[in-house]
Amino acid sequence: MEKAPPRNVDASRKSWTPPQPELLRSMSMPRLSMVRIMWGLLCLAVQESILFAQRQGFSN
Repeated sequence: MEKAPPRNVDASRKSWTPPQPELLRSMSMPRLSMVRIMWGLLCLAVQESILFAQRQGFSN
């Protein structure tokens, strides 16, 4: 009875194959670049809104 659980754990470990490093790289790189692009756009939008608010404030 005690030897059964380890066998099941080994079987589950073998059945679960870790993702290949190449596949992981190809998946993670575009995601990182997308995050960077989105972050940059967000920062630009914030800066533009601040400048717009300042202009409106100065015009008023």
